Amino acid sequence: VSLCTEKGYEPQIGLVLCMGAFAVAGIATLFVHKAAAAISDGGTAAAGRFSLLVPECIGAVVLLAAGIFLRIQAMPQTQTQSVYFEAAKVMEGQTVPMVVHGAVYAYLQLLHLLCLVFGNKMTAAVICQIVLQMCAFALLYIGVKKTAGRGAALIMLAFAMLSPGMIREAVVLSPDMLFLLFFAVAFVSAANLAGKKSPVAYLC
Repeated sequence: VSLCTEKGYEPQIGLVLCMGAFAVAGIATLFVHKAAAAISDGGTAAAGRFSLLVPECIGAVVLLAAGIFLRIQAMPQTQTQSVYFEAAKVMEGQTVPMVVHGAVYAYLQLLHLLCLVFGNKMTAAVICQIVLQMCAFALLYIGVKKTAGRGAALIMLAFAMLSPGMIREAVVLSPDMLFLLFFAVAFVSAANLAGKKSPVAYLC
């Protein structure tokens, strides 16, 4: 936060960078743990899996870090006005309007909660939008890897992280990223439960 304020950026960007650092550290710890297990097996198959796991992990972490950086760089392009933000702001005598589409209402409630916690700050809403998108793409990466392999998953992640269209979507307030997160959760659940005779799989 101190570094960001010294450079003229919003303090909230420092919190996002901190969260990204924690995520990278956690992912690195997980991969080291998996690598240690693979090495201790001593089998050829395990060694082969490990040799593919390392570049895949490095590629995924680099792409995620690049995606976060590009989205932070794009934050100054955020619109100063948004219909969703105006509807969710905390103001005397104003409540979140009821809308027909339940997921849009859930998105407005999420923005309203952010406004209650951080105040009516557009920056906080945009950071929330970025977090929703990053979580959705991380889940989609897992789902695509399970269904189509690590190569397809890395290509999908590269497009998601580096595409100008996806970067623009992250800094424009809309329920689309929440919809994408819902889809990603269902997709990963279905991929994990594929072939299993489970009521949960049918529900997903």
